[in-house]
Amino acid sequence: MVLLWLADRRKAFEFSVPYLVVFNVVCLRVPDLLGHIVIMTLGDVSLYSSPAVATTAISFAYMGAMQAYLMIMRWVCTNMSSQHLFPRFHFVSQMYYYLFWYMMLMVVSPAGVEDWNFWLMVAMLNGNYLVSNVGVLQQLYYAMRCRLPPPDPPLKILFDSKMAVQDQLADIVSLLIVPAIATSFHICTSLSVADYPGGVLISLWQRFGALLVARLLSGLLTEEIFRRRVELLYKADAMELQLLPLDTSQNRLRYLNDICVGPKLAHESMRNIERCELYFTAIAVICTFAVFQQGDVPSRYAFIAFGS
Repeated sequence: MVLLWLADRRKAFEFSVPYLVVFNVVCLRVPDLLGHIVIMTLGDVSLYSSPAVATTAISFAYMGAMQAYLMIMRWVCTNMSSQHLFPRFHFVSQMYYYLFWYMMLMVVSPAGVEDWNFWLMVAMLNGNYLVSNVGVLQQLYYAMRCRLPPPDPPLKILFDSKMAVQDQLADIVSLLIVPAIATSFHICTSLSVADYPGGVLISLWQRFGALLVARLLSGLLTEEIFRRRVELLYKADAMELQLLPLDTSQNRLRYLNDICVGPKLAHESMRNIERCELYFTAIAVICTFAVFQQGDVPSRYAFIAFGS
């Protein structure tokens, strides 16, 4: 990957087959290993002064590893397809990011909503979501250089809005999948135990309820920001938008697979979900098995091995 980047860093690729191979062979397989390697490397509680410090350290390490993975994924997807088009290919990283994070909240930080470390993780998760989707880092970069940031091209605004909606979809689906699986494990365990503590399930759903409320609030804020930006596109002259790059390009039909330029431009983010609903469903299933897989156990036995 490093040699590929060094060789191609100054080249402008579009719909490149070698990068498509890298995406399928490397990027789609990273979720099978990334999170588990972080926990295996830093999961020894004896290395830390307290379990809370251990949870915080693992969380920061996982976030750093995922940011590196997201950067590589963004670079591969840009060269594999086209810049500011086809955000659907990023969904695997979005889905895995939230699924594994919430699995860690269930296993690594089971103390409940009264633990300050839990709220620190909630703040980290939603803060990173806002920073990534609203473009805070770009604003800070230009502010430090005492310059005004250049206006985003219309295609990038639509791309960012699609990414934000995909991100929210991945988060909500993860918030439903992880506690549902955990609840089924608890119910199966309670059938074989005479006096099973019901407070465990209450604590679990309290944590995920708090996560859901925090997500809805940050999602509403992000949605309002992008709604105003997309409304500016909606009101603009269609001849000045130039949404599709190189209208006479031989790749125009490929561009039209990702965007429909028309009177309902503001609904493009939701149309993106409708176009790819089967693809998103398949990615969610694959990532769920990857998150709950343990060691060398085959993927089809992931849930059985995790619950045993």
